[in-house]
Amino acid sequence: MATLGRVAKPGTDEVFALWGSSAADIWAVGENGLLLHWDGASWQLNQSPSSAAITGIWGSANDDIWAVDGFGHFLHFDGIAWRLSAAQNFGPLTSVWGRNASDVIALSGSSRMRFDGNEWSLLPRHPNDTPNYKIAFGNASLVWVGGNVPWSAYKAGGARPELGRWDGTALADNLEPTMAPQPIVITASSVEAGWGDSANDVWIALPGLMHWDGAQWTYSAIGGSSPVAALWGTPSDLWALTASGQIIDKSR
Repeated sequence: MATLGRVAKPGTDEVFALWGSSAADIWAVGENGLLLHWDGASWQLNQSPSSAAITGIWGSANDDIWAVDGFGHFLHFDGIAWRLSAAQNFGPLTSVWGRNASDVIALSGSSRMRFDGNEWSLLPRHPNDTPNYKIAFGNASLVWVGGNVPWSAYKAGGARPELGRWDGTALADNLEPTMAPQPIVITASSVEAGWGDSANDVWIALPGLMHWDGAQWTYSAIGGSSPVAALWGTPSDLWALTASGQIIDKSR
């Protein structure tokens, strides 16, 4: 197993999201329009067209990368420079993920937007609730969108997680677990992180870790009692970053 170590980065702005096409092509985004690029040897600060917090990033290739920020801007990288996309402002954006270059999903509050290769437009809203979407994740076939339904919008009272899925044609909603992770005593009020290899292999953090196998959600003890802040995986491995700074590798 490779040894993990610290790598210096320019400045002190906090990093909120990462995406890369290879070990020598990784982007980090964060506070105050932060755009950092890793070339395999060092992090380089890139000129940013935004001064807002950049909250999400995803790309179909190293010359087709989307990022979103808290001012509602869509940022696009064409392999040469980052530019603001001429898109409608849907409000502060929280995350972005895509299936391919012509099917990209972004989130803003209770709204879900789609880029079809030409323009961004709104997808249908949740049929019953008014979720607060926080995270998009997935693979080349599916995009999952997660967050929570605030107590004021939930007719039974109390906040609860919300998980939906886009398959390129239609949205499916209310896919979240209906119970809190046990035995850890955590208020399972929001999907904070996720990873999905297929429709029958999905991991989410509530912030305790849960797994969907195509039939049911089950609690995972991986990570112990520390909330999981980020997930990344492959068909054979799952990596989890906990709020206490643990980095956990689970072979599957």
